[in-house]
Amino acid sequence: IESPDKAWYSQLKKVRGYIPEYLNNTDSVAAFGAGIDTEELVSVSYDPQFDDCSYNLMPELGSSILESSYIAVLNNLEGMKGFAMIINTLELAMNDSFLPDVTKFDAMLTLSAHHPAVLSKLMSTMFDLSFEIPSDGTVISITPPLVLPNPVNAVIRGDHVVIYTGEQADKMVLDLEHSSEAKKGLVKAHFDVGKIISGLNKLSESPKFIERYAGLADYIQKLNGLDFK
Repeated sequence: IESPDKAWYSQLKKVRGYIPEYLNNTDSVAAFGAGIDTEELVSVSYDPQFDDCSYNLMPELGSSILESSYIAVLNNLEGMKGFAMIINTLELAMNDSFLPDVTKFDAMLTLSAHHPAVLSKLMSTMFDLSFEIPSDGTVISITPPLVLPNPVNAVIRGDHVVIYTGEQADKMVLDLEHSSEAKKGLVKAHFDVGKIISGLNKLSESPKFIERYAGLADYIQKLNGLDFK
């Protein structure tokens, strides 16, 4: 992001949060991360430099944040620095129900914070979770809302609250403790359209899929003939 307005740009740079290095894995099916330092976001919303910006949006944004309940939400996020997710492997197969089964799934979700243990407790309270992740680095097993082929684990590793499943994610979570704090940013994303279409194509070749979604199966077959790079 570039801006000729130095005041606006300086404020934007302040709120940049943590972008984990594992998002650089271009062999993944998809990866997304948003780095927003909520402590800086709260302080920036009080900053009088908002009033000096040549864009009318920024003063209005600052006022709306201060006058709404968003500020309370941000304060409750306890120094969150960003969130990210990567899907290393995903394969689906049709069954007798409406939705397909997940036959292969390897993925990791991280919430990065200045105080991850506090954030973890807050999440358990806010979402009425049936588990609480220990602050001593102990890995626990959790029950996801969907049936997955591998166990789903949760752990606090370094500055991260981590939920993960699959062999590759098992290895990736070990590197989180050594992630560089110097890596800051707002957004990073990677989507391998070729892998996504290839996976959908395998699913669309299933007789059960063709029987239920003939039109969609035909459309996916056409997409598979395109050259995605």
